[in-house]
Amino acid sequence: LGILYFHFYDASDFLENQIFGERNLVPQEKAEIEAFYRNRSKTGNNLRGVAQGKNLIMVQVEALQGFVINNTINGKEITPNLNKLIKECLYFDNIYYQVSGGNTSDAEFLSNVSLYPLYEGSVYSRFPNNTYYSLPKALKELGYTTSVFHAFDADFWNRREAYKAIGFDNYYYVDHYIKDDFAGWDGTALSDASFFRQSIEKFDKEKPFYSFLITLSSHHPFTYFEDFDFDVGKYEGTYFGNYLKAVNYADKCLGQFINDLKAKGLWDNSLVVIYGDHQGVTKQECAAMFEYLDIGYSECEWIKLQKVPLIIHYPGLENGSVYSNIGGEVDIFPTIANLMGFTPKYAIGKDLINTNESYAILRNGSIVSNEFIYISNEQALYDYNTGDPLPINNYVKKINALINELCVSDIILEKDAFKK
Repeated sequence: LGILYFHFYDASDFLENQIFGERNLVPQEKAEIEAFYRNRSKTGNNLRGVAQGKNLIMVQVEALQGFVINNTINGKEITPNLNKLIKECLYFDNIYYQVSGGNTSDAEFLSNVSLYPLYEGSVYSRFPNNTYYSLPKALKELGYTTSVFHAFDADFWNRREAYKAIGFDNYYYVDHYIKDDFAGWDGTALSDASFFRQSIEKFDKEKPFYSFLITLSSHHPFTYFEDFDFDVGKYEGTYFGNYLKAVNYADKCLGQFINDLKAKGLWDNSLVVIYGDHQGVTKQECAAMFEYLDIGYSECEWIKLQKVPLIIHYPGLENGSVYSNIGGEVDIFPTIANLMGFTPKYAIGKDLINTNESYAILRNGSIVSNEFIYISNEQALYDYNTGDPLPINNYVKKINALINELCVSDIILEKDAFKK
């Protein structure tokens, strides 16, 4: 029904939950939360503390999907800079986005708080005043300055209020930028090139910092890039072709950003994390993507394509490694915590470097694991590798144990459990 209706819905939901709703945490719910954290699997210490005391620079790239990495169109790499980068980084190639109605804001919440977003509405709009244990708060306790950068309207998705609750010291939005170059949307969005260039100048120069940057240029719709100089062959003028052009532009800007970090001496003194926030190719426009990848459509194959790249570089790392365990954006915070040498309080996610578990739970209740794909709206189970149906009764216990993560996260959010 459109974005205006959606924000009206979020506002009415806020009133229902925060003012008129019952938010007392009952003993059974408290016991469920405590049992969940008490029974978490123990993890190892591989790479623990390799980035301790270093700056943290994290970039959330708009609509960057995993299938573009190391792929070409008409003999040209779609993401040449990222392809080069992953050869000297930790590259996680099986990471699923887990956003819901909050879209980009949900991805921010997942990576910084390691709780799941809500099934309906946006966390930022419905629960902006909750008590959260977060990545910026953990780093503030260690003496870091924490800042978030997004060259868009300050109050979209209620970011101004939500960022306070999450624990960012500084919020740089569109009013803090010189509007000197435009790319994306209808040509009115500040380009990623200018955004990166101006943001670097705002980084803290006095003490260790956490800078969280959210890009904008490669946002749907991608019609701005129709005339962009990147040959997409037969997909010229199509939604899919314009998406590939937008991603190629985002990659170009990321390449320059990394060069600037190196030129300013920040690359060798920072933990750098880059990941995509959510899908760029919608189901309505997916036919060209399946054709390009030479894959026949099925619901299982569609779900398998809902991945985003996660790329991490720590100082001194020269030879890259690929981690293929299945995970999600909820796992980013615990993975960073391990590399920076601290333990994340109450993170739902797992440390991707030290876990033997391989799964991602999507917000709609679907599950992707290295054994099976569970499609919630069908209540059907399929073999991950072959796509063949599996007897769901044999996996009910495992499915319920994983879905419990969503239940615990929902209780924490809806009852503001950490405040209590």
